[in-house]
Amino acid sequence: MYVCIINKSLYIYQGSRDIEKDETDIQNSMEKVQAHEESFAQILKATQITNIKELVETFVTAEDRNFSLFNYVNTLTTQLEGYQEKIDKLNADISQYKGKGMSDNPNNPSITLLMIEPIDPCDNNNPIRNKSYVLSLCF
Repeated sequence: MYVCIINKSLYIYQGSRDIEKDETDIQNSMEKVQAHEESFAQILKATQITNIKELVETFVTAEDRNFSLFNYVNTLTTQLEGYQEKIDKLNADISQYKGKGMSDNPNNPSITLLMIEPIDPCDNNNPIRNKSYVLSLCF
């Protein structure tokens, strides 16, 4: 009989703990509902939209636009990174060739151009000249 009383006592104690837990859960739920109602009231006040369906549609439209802008920014960032890599490569090439004279590379096209005899644009015997270009230089 002693065991039954202990079990009954434990059962009553467990039952009261369950009721306290349920009451706490109900209180927490009511606080959450109150917080959501206050937030919704602020949204209604700020947007002047009273219909929940219209509010959701407005939100979805804004979210789609934000996502589109996010993708656009990512595209621009990727392009910018590509351009930056090209700039870095060009700067590296400039640094590599900076200070090197024409005698460093005999196949340099600028050296070849310097070896060609300059063409006198006013020389009428020159078969290569462009008449309109030559006339603009001579007059």
